[in-house]
Amino acid sequence: MHGRPLSNWDSKDLWNKYDYHSYDLISEPYLDFNFNEILYLTDTGSRWDGDKYSIRDYVNSAYYFDIHSTDDLIKHIQGYLLPHKIMLDAHPARWNNNFING
Repeated sequence: MHGRPLSNWDSKDLWNKYDYHSYDLISEPYLDFNFNEILYLTDTGSRWDGDKYSIRDYVNSAYYFDIHSTDDLIKHIQGYLLPHKIMLDAHPARWNNNFING
């Protein structure tokens, strides 16, 4: 999923030509995980609901939670409102008070 959020390029397309197993990779999470069993949370766009705006960083899933801010995420965690299996895709360097460097 890495790359510019609005780019037309999708890094997973690499695996249409190559077999990642031949490189001793155990799995490719975006291809091998069942997101109807795992909640996918990403901070794309410096928000937890950034998948609404990204053309690539989202998964098809039965799960939906209204989580926008980190405070929302913490409340869901503290309230035991999330499933037991979660893929958390976070980019801590992007979370800062300096918009230009973010």
